[in-house]
Amino acid sequence: MAPALSKKFRVLVVDDSAFMRKVLESIFATDEQLTVIGHAKDGREAIALAESLKPDVITMDLNMPHMDGLQGDGTDHDDEPRPIVIVSSESKEGAASTFEALELGAIDFVTKPSSGIDLDMQSVKDDLLRKVRIAAKVRVVRTASRLAAQLQAR
Repeated sequence: MAPALSKKFRVLVVDDSAFMRKVLESIFATDEQLTVIGHAKDGREAIALAESLKPDVITMDLNMPHMDGLQGDGTDHDDEPRPIVIVSSESKEGAASTFEALELGAIDFVTKPSSGIDLDMQSVKDDLLRKVRIAAKVRVVRTASRLAAQLQAR
């Protein structure tokens, strides 16, 4: 049996669906290495929360109102870049939005099952947890807002 790990990775969950934020939080609660420290409903809120909460990793949907995962205001808000794992029904292997996000610095992606209900998310639980734990250990050299600004400029 492995010794208990003392460091918990702090996760910021960004999704426009309150239900999906709750589902993701319940999935992360099953992992002793992860703790959800905040939720955001769009990219604007995510930028502000990332500045104040200093998460180790951010999970982000691509399609959200106001400012989605592929948009931003073009300014750098954070001196400490955060790794991002895209969690979206649009993030499929070979999808243009996935390539864009990865090209501009997202660490990885997990595809939400098409129906998006809790039981379907359980089918990607292990993959999601593994990718978020790995991403939390990555040292990033760009910020979420810079990634979003670059995507918006395209």
